[in-house]
Amino acid sequence: EIQGMRLRLSLGLSVLALLLITPGHSAGLPADDPRFDPALREILTSPDAIVRPRLPRSAPALARLVRPVVPLEEALPGHPIPALLSYPGTSPDWKALGFPVLGEVPGAAAVLGTFEAFERLSRWPGLGSARLSRPVQPSLDKGLAAVNGTKIRHGVPPAYSGPTGKGAIVAIVDTGVDIFHADFRREDGSSRVITMWDQYASGSSAEVPVGQVYRETEIANYISDRWTKPGGFDRVGHGTHVAGIAAGNGSESGLGVAYRYVGVAPEADIIVVRTGFDEASVVAALFFVFEEAARRGQPVAVNLSLGNQYGPHDGTDPFEKIVSDLC
Repeated sequence: EIQGMRLRLSLGLSVLALLLITPGHSAGLPADDPRFDPALREILTSPDAIVRPRLPRSAPALARLVRPVVPLEEALPGHPIPALLSYPGTSPDWKALGFPVLGEVPGAAAVLGTFEAFERLSRWPGLGSARLSRPVQPSLDKGLAAVNGTKIRHGVPPAYSGPTGKGAIVAIVDTGVDIFHADFRREDGSSRVITMWDQYASGSSAEVPVGQVYRETEIANYISDRWTKPGGFDRVGHGTHVAGIAAGNGSESGLGVAYRYVGVAPEADIIVVRTGFDEASVVAALFFVFEEAARRGQPVAVNLSLGNQYGPHDGTDPFEKIVSDLC
């Protein structure tokens, strides 16, 4: 009886010891550090915490696509947590801290970090603030006339007069694009979608931190095959809707009347990023788009028909600062 009690007591103390040394409960983590926002502190100090985005009530289909910002299986030691950081001085040695950087401008960065990386970050005196990457939501209800596009482009499609986006790139960071839609083709039938990055894809590409990149040849093969949908394909519809307004040529979207609905830049090349719908993912998408455009030597316009209602909306938030500095 006494031996059994001792065994149970020993097992109980062992379990307690394991709980005390769990990284999420480490004394080195910033449980009360005011530089870390409450959501990030909760995840770092409570490994079972989970942060889910508030999805738009008007878009229930997104619930099947938009994953939690930090899924439970990722909110554990050794798995990266997306965050946005601000700092008034020079940037730190990211490699020494253990942070892959998704994008950085002077004074702000979007990063992926493990528990251990954030513990090291808490000891960096130059940190201004650190917060969890927050969800963004798709939203768009304006068209060509709203931006006075009809005042500078005339003619009867597909014979245009005025600017059409030819030679430039329109980038769509959204739910993907339906590459099979004729509105995104050239007159010779080839796709104007020149690059796609699917941040959800299970594969990997050396040039991006997560997901898979598809180039023109691969996209053309998918279109030729027709039966196989690539990563980056729009399974929700919002990205295709946005792309149509920004760069559709109207050849297939007029409900039986060709060229009834023509986008702003009907002859532009298109880059598509199927985003993870959080701020850090969007930052990574922006850096990818601008690097692609620079590599090709083409000007680019990025469409972000998404956003959120967090923060002061005065340009001081790290996400706002990064987007503003890039654009």
